[in-house]
Amino acid sequence: MPRSSNPADAAAALTRLAGRNITYRQHSVRMMNKAWCMRGRLPYKRLMFWVPLLLLAWAVAGVTCLRLCLAAVRGAALADSGPDAGAGRDLTLYEAAFLSGGPARVADVTLVAMARQRRLLLAHTGWATVVDPHGRDEVERSVIGAIGPQGQSPSRRCGPPPRPRTPCAG
Repeated sequence: MPRSSNPADAAAALTRLAGRNITYRQHSVRMMNKAWCMRGRLPYKRLMFWVPLLLLAWAVAGVTCLRLCLAAVRGAALADSGPDAGAGRDLTLYEAAFLSGGPARVADVTLVAMARQRRLLLAHTGWATVVDPHGRDEVERSVIGAIGPQGQSPSRRCGPPPRPRTPCAG
């Protein structure tokens, strides 16, 4: 039903609808259906063009995922069946610290490990205080020995970073 601002046109349209025994609501639903329905086969064919491409993309993604999973399983099987299988051991905390940062990182890790076990107190000012003077391994004993016999020492490792020196102008 065409929209019109003239009330006489609207009344005439309603009269025509009443003659066909159709309510105004049914007429508006039919008009909306006509407006949204496909007109001809062209839109349907355009839509169906993308469906095979979508199916192809899904198939490629599935095959790729399957191949990736198979490669991971084969890689894990090769790692388990090597000549050293089962003979290897995990790295200790100190070995991993040495590999990631050298001796300075080992000292840091030892200080933090002892502080977490409450055997060493680390102050924000940079002082380290030994609470338990008995080290559990060589590395801890060397850290306790480096702190000193009094059990308290300023540690450059646990304090704020030193300020950079600037050359004097003058």
